[in-house]
Amino acid sequence: MVQKDYEANLETTIAYMRQDQRRDAVMSLKTALLQVPLEDKVADNTAYLKILAMSA
Repeated sequence: MVQKDYEANLETTIAYMRQDQRRDAVMSLKTALLQVPLEDKVADNTAYLKILAMSA
């Protein structure tokens, strides 16, 4: 399975959060949210749901 850009940015966000790098985490999360294509914005996409939850 090929990893999508927004999934990679979500993983980067989590890594930044673990290292207490809040500013970088926020920027990476915003990038991830912008990268999710319309067809991937569905209820069974766990990466998209995590991005939404972390953005709230």
